[in-house]
Amino acid sequence: MIVTAVFSVVGGGALLLQLSSSLTRSVDTSLTVQCRALSASLGAGQSLNPVPASVGEAAFFQVVGTKGRVLFSSPSVEGQDPLVKVTPRGTSTTFITMSTAPIGTQDRYRVCAQRASYHGSPVVVVVGQSLRSSDQSLHDVRGLLLLAGPLLLALVGSLTWLLVGRALAPVESIRSKVAELSLQNLGERIPEPDSGDEIARLASTMNDMLERLNRSHRLQQAFVSDASHELKSPLAAAYTEVEVSLAHPDVTDWTRSARDLLGDLERMRRIIDDLLVLAQHDEGSRSREREVVDIAAITQSECDDASRWSPVPIECHAASPLHVEANASDLSRAIRNVVENAVRHATSQVVVNVLSHADEVDVNVFDDGPGIAETDRERIFDRFTRLDEARSREAGGSGLGLAIARAVMERHGGSVWLESTSPRTQFVLRLPLAPFTPTVSSSEDSR
Repeated sequence: MIVTAVFSVVGGGALLLQLSSSLTRSVDTSLTVQCRALSASLGAGQSLNPVPASVGEAAFFQVVGTKGRVLFSSPSVEGQDPLVKVTPRGTSTTFITMSTAPIGTQDRYRVCAQRASYHGSPVVVVVGQSLRSSDQSLHDVRGLLLLAGPLLLALVGSLTWLLVGRALAPVESIRSKVAELSLQNLGERIPEPDSGDEIARLASTMNDMLERLNRSHRLQQAFVSDASHELKSPLAAAYTEVEVSLAHPDVTDWTRSARDLLGDLERMRRIIDDLLVLAQHDEGSRSREREVVDIAAITQSECDDASRWSPVPIECHAASPLHVEANASDLSRAIRNVVENAVRHATSQVVVNVLSHADEVDVNVFDDGPGIAETDRERIFDRFTRLDEARSREAGGSGLGLAIARAVMERHGGSVWLESTSPRTQFVLRLPLAPFTPTVSSSEDSR
């Protein structure tokens, strides 16, 4: 409304100025013709008494000679002194506007003055014309603008209110629907109009966002439930162990009992550590301080550690050095999780190869276990996921190892995936090679 009012005022003012200028030019043109006609008559030595018919439209005229003496004048100003004291230069024509003239009216007048010659003597021809008609036209237009302006503003304001209201009604509907949503009804969706315009795209975007929120909420609920269940098992075992030992202190093997209790506590510690790593990933936290490390050396070290307890042989082919920019502790954890997963499910052997190609390096982990179905290739990277045949609590896994490996690799700009399942299972961990190779921290120092 304010913008419309400003443009209306500016536009109305510009219209009045343009109209006034046009009317004034029209009067000036008429006066110029009158002045030239009188000048021509005087130049021919003709007398202007009576008034020539060619200047009949002029309200008045005067011919002023030297020393300000009026030689000829129209009847309306007869006997008057010179009405204007203007001496044009050369052959130019001078125009002025008089607020009043001594001819019995209160009109404004436009006056034209031009040099001429009468019987060889210089004279000034002055012709004036009333501006009543021009002023009346301006007055009528101004009144029309003053009347039409508010009506136009009211019309524009009403149309704007209606059109904007109709345009924003779907937005208000979306807002009110979103305001009603809570954690209990995140499954509801906003109706999407068939208009195909920005409002429809907004509704579609809001539904996509609600779907992501709903999926995230379901995953969070499942994660909390699974984490509680995972922690409950070792906690219940530890509680039972202590309770039974205290109930039968005379026959309890306290060394064995303490060893069993320590095993349960170690399992809880590992689950809690894994949960903290995943929580950092969910918050978008970057890995801890990074440096250029030798991924081949780290892989070899993890394979050597796993060989001390592995029931199957581990064959590692890691030709150093292959440098990547990473946090050595996090990278070790990711490789360790994948290797331990392979060891738990291998039948007779685990093979680990570290290979570089172009500007990337791959850690390939093979095992000859029962394999993983095609439909489960991505699901195994979900948290607390155990496949019936290949993964179980009895095998020692918490269901978080592969999820942590993927989280660590993604935070380092890499990836991990299951590449093949027949005739053997192959996991691939890929990272970009470091662009330079300064002093490299050893894997032993970072562990």
